[in-house]
Amino acid sequence: MPSKRNPEGAVAAVALEEPQSLEALNGLIAVSEPPTPDAGRVVFGEGPQGALVAFVGEQPGDQEDREGRPFVGPAGQLLNQALAQVGIDRSKVYVTNAVKRFKF
Repeated sequence: MPSKRNPEGAVAAVALEEPQSLEALNGLIAVSEPPTPDAGRVVFGEGPQGALVAFVGEQPGDQEDREGRPFVGPAGQLLNQALAQVGIDRSKVYVTNAVKRFKF
């Protein structure tokens, strides 16, 4: 069984840095230790900061891990179809995941 990080320690370390912007927070996430040794790459959110609508998924899947982008797998295809049906341009919304790394 792979060892896991102490999530409280990770949260405390980020809180000590007090990131003042999304860019600063993403920088901290990028250099942080993964939750398990074999976790995939960090998949950040994308879209305009300050978007009127944000979609937050649970975690990236294997396709998101490979591409390094959120919502590009089956859930992303479904999201794209739903957005198109209601006339929302995906480039105008922010999409991200609560968890930033995938582990298969």
